[in-house]
Amino acid sequence: MATRPKDRVVSGRVIVVAMFLLGLVLASLLFVYFEFNTRPFRPLRDAIGREFKRSRPNVEGGRFKGRG
Repeated sequence: MATRPKDRVVSGRVIVVAMFLLGLVLASLLFVYFEFNTRPFRPLRDAIGREFKRSRPNVEGGRFKGRG
């Protein structure tokens, strides 16, 4: 007869800390992605904003992925 391994018990405090760490890691990755994705176009966005004072320019550039 095979014996069952001892059940692991994880405290709720460890789970809560792990969830906070996961949230921080994901938020950091999102910030880094956004930073690298928009950095090349910031001067253009700022120039459009200076020229047209009441506008809210949103400049996204680059090539479509998967289209050669």
